[in-house]
Amino acid sequence: MKGLLFIPCLLVGLLPAAAQGQEKNAAVWRDPFWPVGYVPEAQRDKPSQAPVKVQPMIAPRRVAEPPKPVIDWGKARRHLRISGYAEGNGIRSCFINGKLYSEGESVVLDQDGFRYTWRLVKIDREPARNEFEEVSAQPVPPARPER
Repeated sequence: MKGLLFIPCLLVGLLPAAAQGQEKNAAVWRDPFWPVGYVPEAQRDKPSQAPVKVQPMIAPRRVAEPPKPVIDWGKARRHLRISGYAEGNGIRSCFINGKLYSEGESVVLDQDGFRYTWRLVKIDREPARNEFEEVSAQPVPPARPER
């Protein structure tokens, strides 16, 4: 009988402690359709309104632009590779960068963003005696995308 009396007394003694715990850890009603992590405005803890330090705007640094290409006829001329000579019926020809050219024809080379054009004035067996006349140097047009 003492055992039966002890259990109700114990339960009655624990009720006030359980009531205090419910106040602190009260179950919050939650709508099952709210997204994960969403807390409505009324249930959020309001942080203290501390002044926010505003950092001054720093002007972005100017990036140095790359140097503009410069027309250099001498450098472009050094890229003309003469690989062979031919002469027949009074017409002189030579292979320049793998293509056959005769005297009076235009030689075109794309180099460093420019399209250099020379007129082949004179062809000689000695490379130092070949004569090229500078005609034009224009920026290379952008490549068209293939369809």
